[in-house]
Amino acid sequence: MHSKEFDLTSLRNLEIHAAVAEVVTWGGCRALRLENGLALLQGIVVEDAALEVDIGTDRPAYPGIAFRVADADNFELVYVQPHTSGQWDAVQYDPVFRGVNTWQIFNGPRYQGQANVPSGTWLTLRLDVVGSRVAVSIGDQRPLTVQGLAHGRPSGSIGVWTYRPAYFSELRLSEPDPARFGPASPPPAPDEGTVTRWWLDGYGSVSVEENGTLNLTRYLPGGAGNHAMLRKEFSVNGSGTLVLRFGFSDELDLLVDETRVFTGTHRFTGFQGRHSRGYVEPGANVVRVPVTPGRHVLSARLGAAEPFGWGMVLSLRGEDGARVTMA
Repeated sequence: MHSKEFDLTSLRNLEIHAAVAEVVTWGGCRALRLENGLALLQGIVVEDAALEVDIGTDRPAYPGIAFRVADADNFELVYVQPHTSGQWDAVQYDPVFRGVNTWQIFNGPRYQGQANVPSGTWLTLRLDVVGSRVAVSIGDQRPLTVQGLAHGRPSGSIGVWTYRPAYFSELRLSEPDPARFGPASPPPAPDEGTVTRWWLDGYGSVSVEENGTLNLTRYLPGGAGNHAMLRKEFSVNGSGTLVLRFGFSDELDLLVDETRVFTGTHRFTGFQGRHSRGYVEPGANVVRVPVTPGRHVLSARLGAAEPFGWGMVLSLRGEDGARVTMA
């Protein structure tokens, strides 16, 4: 592959899916000012490649590179957050499904990186994409390598994306550099007893992501006001206690044999810390329920209240003489 440069200020060569796309002068350069959406290069389909773009911000924003794009609602995405520079989430892998970002599902060191992300000046974001992996660089920083891209597509369109205003000047395409990748690592093993398959009413059997979390946006629209009913059958040998360990976003009712055992809401509330982000995290909640021998049904009523991904991760096991077997 020969190195190619694409002028992002040439709007006629872009497919725009954004609230604002205009050419301005920023940081001493002509730039594309993009707000809330995508600008894709027309007629460019890429498999493995290095993608590099110059980015500028002067206020909180989430600018990045969209790749392996199937359409304007489904693509892989990596962006930087200058307003959380130096924190664990300054770099974020955030696959978009059905037009919904899913960073509350894809959180933790496998999908987020700590880096210095300057504001008020130009920075260079580079992605080296090979197979199901992407290595992220910001200048000479190597904050993140994503080992398992969620969509699983081998190729797609490329472009730039942002939430809130940001500036882009040039997108460059070249051969990927294998030296930028760290050693491949398998996903961490889920907690013992993690439910890996659910029955989704109106859809059928659904599976969790590599991190053990069910990403409902993969199967259903995820905008505010959507709801889903999940079910899992299990058997208990011996009387005792059923222990449910789970995390979720955004609204959840849990029922065992139609008896409610938990109801709650977990959403983004700000930047005070991890607890305020609304991440789906294993073991964030623990509920203990007395159970008797026999067959039982666990039901989860989930609701979406914000466009950051909705889903859950849950494990169940027995205590005090109860032994649990999942159907």
